[in-house]
Amino acid sequence: MQDENNNMEEIEERNKDEFKEPLAVYRKLNLKFFNSYEEQREEMYKYWASISPLQRMAHLLEMIIMFYGLDPKNLKNPKLDNKIKIRHN
Repeated sequence: MQDENNNMEEIEERNKDEFKEPLAVYRKLNLKFFNSYEEQREEMYKYWASISPLQRMAHLLEMIIMFYGLDPKNLKNPKLDNKIKIRHN
């Protein structure tokens, strides 16, 4: 038993400096660099014009879920912890 413990410690000592990355699937990122903020803004406008109203609503729903911290699986009975208050002057 003592020999097994020594062997395990020896193996752990040898492997402690190894970098072990968890298994993951990475998607390709298409990065685009712009020369100005105006160029970036125009590209953003083209993107929003190119998607359908249904896709825009899906983006909106995703942002609402993130903002309120909702459970996407239980949207019929949401438990709101945060409240947005809009004050008019």
